Parts: sequence; C-alpha cells; structure tokens
Amino acid sequence: MNDMCHMSQFVVFVPVSDESSATLASYFTQHVLLKFGLCPLVVLDYGSPFKRTFIAMCEPSNLNHDILAKRNDKSLTVECFHRFLSTSVTISTEESGTNDIFVPFGIAVGYTWNSAPIDGTNFLCNISAIGERFHFLIDANLKVLPKLIQNNGQAALDF
Repeated sequence: MNDMCHMSQFVVFVPVSDESSATLASYFTQHVLLKFGLCPLVVLDYGSPFKRTFIAMCEPSNLNHDILAKRNDKSLTVECFHRFLSTSVTISTEESGTNDIFVPFGIAVGYTWNSAPIDGTNFLCNISAIGERFHFLIDANLKVLPKLIQNNGQAALDF
C-alpha cells in the first residue's frame, strides 16, 4: 500500500499482508493517520482493482473520499511515483535475477522519492512533510574507523 500527500508529494510505502478492507484500514490508520494526522480527503484511482476495498476502508472511519475521473491518471501525482517505482524495481530485479527484493527495494525507492525536491520547486518533500532532511542512503561520513581496543570508551566517543 502506498499513500501520497499531494501537497508535499511525500510517500508512505507499507507492505500489506492481504488486501481486505479490514487490513487496509488497520495499516492506513497505523502508518498514515496516527503518524501524520487526519487527511481531509482520500483520492482513489478509478482504475484501481482495490477501489471498492478502499471505499469500504474509508466509510466506517468517515474519511472523505473521492474517485478520480476515468482515465485521468495524469492528474494523480502518485502515478508518477508508481512509474518511478516500477522502473526502479524492474531494473533491480533484472540486475539481481529475483523478485524477492521487491518489498525492501520498494521501501528504499520510497525513501529516495521522499529525498527529492517537490516537482517544480527547490523544496525537499521530506522537509515540507515532516520537517526533517533525509540523507541519501549511501551518503555516509567516510571517516577512518577507530581501532578497537578493549575497554577504550574514549575511542568510541571520539568517533
């Protein structure tokens, strides 16, 4: 399940065990509503095979929802993320020779997406969404590691 804030383009990517409305409601509540707050509107893709399941998820919680017009995917910003995710996962599965990397790689793709600027701006979507700058996954400080010496806490503190 992935959800996007259309104002900041921040994506939440959550592996879901099954696609029942009860499971989606539980995961949506845990990973979106309780972490980022209530959303004023849930916009659903007309062509989604899970459209009815998402509607069944929204109704008991009284979440406002609307369905995008048929064949109007270009106005749904999350479709850009889906293309980015699909392309990235296709490349990585070809490189690795297995589909078993989809979930961890999909989460890494979401992190990368959230580290990028909002379309047409210089503002990073993670700063506008959560107020924190994400570092690129391989953006590490490459200091030389201290020598491991038994009971030498100062070397660890200095590092």
